[in-house]
Amino acid sequence: MEVSSLFSIFKGVDNTLAKFNDDVNRRKYLVFLVKMECRYNIDLINSISFSKSKDNHLELRKIIQMLSVEALNRLMEYTSEKDSESFFISKLLEIPGKVRQEFNKKAFNKIEENDPILFNVYKRILVLKSLSQIDPPYECLKDLRFKMRLKNLREVMIVIIKSEIK
Repeated sequence: MEVSSLFSIFKGVDNTLAKFNDDVNRRKYLVFLVKMECRYNIDLINSISFSKSKDNHLELRKIIQMLSVEALNRLMEYTSEKDSESFFISKLLEIPGKVRQEFNKKAFNKIEENDPILFNVYKRILVLKSLSQIDPPYECLKDLRFKMRLKNLREVMIVIIKSEIK
Protein backbone atom coordinates (compact mmCIF):
# COMPACT_ATOMS: atom_id res chain seq x y z
CA MET A 1 0.00 0.00 0.00
CA GLU A 2 1.48 3.30 -1.07
CA VAL A 3 0.93 6.22 1.26
CA SER A 4 0.71 9.70 -0.20
CA SER A 5 2.75 12.39 1.41
CA LEU A 6 1.03 15.48 2.70
CA PHE A 7 1.85 17.60 -0.33
CA SER A 8 0.98 15.13 -3.04
CA ILE A 9 -2.56 15.45 -1.66
CA PHE A 10 -2.62 19.17 -2.47
CA LYS A 11 -3.38 19.40 -6.18
CA GLY A 12 -3.74 23.16 -6.35
CA VAL A 13 -0.43 24.52 -5.09
CA ASP A 14 0.51 25.91 -8.50
CA ASN A 15 -2.98 27.38 -8.99
CA THR A 16 -2.84 29.00 -5.56
CA LEU A 17 0.58 30.50 -6.31
CA ALA A 18 -0.74 31.92 -9.57
CA LYS A 19 -3.58 33.71 -7.73
CA PHE A 20 -1.16 35.86 -5.78
CA ASN A 21 -0.39 39.02 -7.71
CA ASP A 22 2.92 39.74 -5.99
CA ASP A 23 6.06 37.86 -5.09
CA VAL A 24 5.83 38.74 -1.40
CA ASN A 25 2.60 36.79 -0.94
CA ARG A 26 3.84 33.92 -3.10
CA ARG A 27 6.95 33.67 -0.97
CA LYS A 28 4.97 33.80 2.28
CA TYR A 29 2.78 31.00 0.99
CA LEU A 30 5.81 28.86 0.07
CA VAL A 31 7.39 29.44 3.49
CA PHE A 32 4.06 28.52 5.09
CA LEU A 33 4.06 25.25 3.10
CA VAL A 34 7.65 24.47 4.16
CA LYS A 35 6.78 25.00 7.81
CA MET A 36 3.66 22.89 7.41
CA GLU A 37 5.74 20.16 5.78
CA CYS A 38 8.17 20.30 8.71
CA ARG A 39 5.25 19.84 11.12
CA TYR A 40 4.03 16.88 9.09
CA ASN A 41 7.50 15.30 9.13
CA ILE A 42 7.88 15.95 12.87
CA ASP A 43 4.52 14.25 13.50
CA LEU A 44 5.71 11.21 11.54
CA ILE A 45 8.95 11.08 13.52
CA ASN A 46 7.08 11.55 16.81
CA SER A 47 4.99 8.47 16.03
CA ILE A 48 8.10 6.29 16.44
CA SER A 49 8.71 4.56 19.74
CA PHE A 50 12.48 4.94 19.71
CA SER A 51 12.95 2.82 22.83
CA LYS A 52 11.17 -0.15 21.21
CA SER A 53 12.63 0.09 17.72
CA LYS A 54 15.90 -1.01 16.24
CA ASP A 55 17.65 0.92 13.51
CA ASN A 56 16.84 -1.66 10.87
CA HIS A 57 13.16 -2.20 11.76
CA LEU A 58 11.00 -2.31 8.67
CA GLU A 59 8.44 0.05 10.24
CA LEU A 60 11.12 2.64 10.91
CA ARG A 61 12.32 2.44 7.31
CA LYS A 62 8.73 2.76 6.04
CA ILE A 63 8.18 5.92 8.09
CA ILE A 64 11.37 7.37 6.63
CA GLN A 65 9.98 6.74 3.14
CA MET A 66 6.89 8.78 4.08
CA LEU A 67 8.90 11.92 4.94
CA SER A 68 8.05 14.75 2.57
CA VAL A 69 10.31 17.17 0.68
CA GLU A 70 7.73 18.42 -1.80
CA ALA A 71 7.30 21.87 -0.26
CA LEU A 72 11.07 22.27 -0.15
CA ASN A 73 11.13 21.28 -3.82
CA ARG A 74 8.57 24.00 -4.59
CA LEU A 75 10.62 26.53 -2.69
CA MET A 76 13.78 25.56 -4.57
CA GLU A 77 12.02 25.80 -7.92
CA TYR A 78 10.38 29.14 -7.28
CA THR A 79 11.96 32.08 -9.06
CA SER A 80 10.65 35.58 -8.73
CA GLU A 81 9.53 37.24 -11.92
CA LYS A 82 11.92 40.10 -11.11
CA ASP A 83 14.85 38.06 -9.85
CA SER A 84 17.11 35.74 -11.74
CA GLU A 85 18.03 34.12 -8.42
CA SER A 86 15.61 31.56 -7.03
CA PHE A 87 13.77 32.38 -3.83
CA PHE A 88 15.35 29.33 -2.24
CA ILE A 89 18.84 30.63 -2.91
CA SER A 90 17.94 34.04 -1.49
CA LYS A 91 16.51 32.34 1.63
CA LEU A 92 19.70 30.36 2.05
CA LEU A 93 21.59 33.62 2.29
CA GLU A 94 19.20 35.07 4.93
CA ILE A 95 18.64 32.12 7.24
CA PRO A 96 21.97 31.08 8.71
CA GLY A 97 22.27 33.95 11.22
CA LYS A 98 19.20 33.57 13.42
CA VAL A 99 18.78 29.85 12.97
CA ARG A 100 22.47 29.16 13.52
CA GLN A 101 22.19 30.99 16.85
CA GLU A 102 19.30 28.70 17.81
CA PHE A 103 21.40 25.68 16.89
CA ASN A 104 24.30 26.89 18.98
CA LYS A 105 22.00 27.44 21.95
CA LYS A 106 20.88 23.83 21.66
CA ALA A 107 24.47 22.64 21.23
CA PHE A 108 23.46 21.07 17.93
CA ASN A 109 26.54 21.61 15.80
CA LYS A 110 26.09 19.02 13.06
CA ILE A 111 25.66 21.63 10.33
CA GLU A 112 28.78 23.04 8.73
CA GLU A 113 29.26 26.78 8.78
CA ASN A 114 28.34 27.22 5.13
CA ASP A 115 25.56 24.59 5.03
CA PRO A 116 22.24 26.50 5.01
CA ILE A 117 19.44 25.00 7.03
CA LEU A 118 16.74 24.47 4.38
CA PHE A 119 19.07 22.71 2.00
CA ASN A 120 20.45 20.75 4.95
CA VAL A 121 16.98 19.42 5.84
CA TYR A 122 16.29 18.62 2.19
CA LYS A 123 19.59 16.75 1.90
CA ARG A 124 19.10 14.87 5.17
CA ILE A 125 15.65 13.64 4.17
CA LEU A 126 16.81 12.51 0.72
CA VAL A 127 19.79 10.67 2.22
CA LEU A 128 17.58 8.99 4.83
CA LYS A 129 15.09 7.93 2.18
CA SER A 130 17.85 6.49 0.00
CA LEU A 131 19.54 4.62 2.84
CA SER A 132 16.26 3.25 4.15
CA GLN A 133 15.67 1.51 0.81
CA ILE A 134 18.69 -0.72 1.39
CA ASP A 135 17.72 -4.00 3.01
CA PRO A 136 19.72 -5.23 6.02
CA PRO A 137 22.19 -6.58 6.85
CA TYR A 138 24.39 -3.57 6.31
CA GLU A 139 27.70 -5.31 5.97
CA CYS A 140 29.52 -2.78 3.79
CA LEU A 141 27.91 0.32 5.32
CA LYS A 142 29.01 1.92 8.52
CA ASP A 143 26.45 2.19 11.30
CA LEU A 144 23.44 3.92 9.73
CA ARG A 145 21.85 5.03 13.04
CA PHE A 146 18.43 5.84 11.60
CA LYS A 147 17.03 6.65 15.04
CA MET A 148 19.74 9.19 15.80
CA ARG A 149 19.42 10.74 12.33
CA LEU A 150 15.65 11.07 12.75
CA LYS A 151 15.99 12.67 16.17
CA ASN A 152 18.52 15.17 14.80
CA LEU A 153 16.32 15.89 11.78
CA ARG A 154 13.38 16.57 14.09
CA GLU A 155 15.47 19.10 16.04
CA VAL A 156 16.44 20.94 12.86
CA MET A 157 12.83 21.09 11.66
CA ILE A 158 11.69 22.43 15.04
CA VAL A 159 14.20 25.26 14.63
CA ILE A 160 12.82 25.99 11.14
CA ILE A 161 9.24 26.11 12.45
CA LYS A 162 10.22 28.51 15.24
CA SER A 163 12.40 30.70 13.02
CA GLU A 164 11.25 33.91 11.47
CA ILE A 165 11.80 33.11 7.82
CA LYS A 166 10.27 35.99 5.87
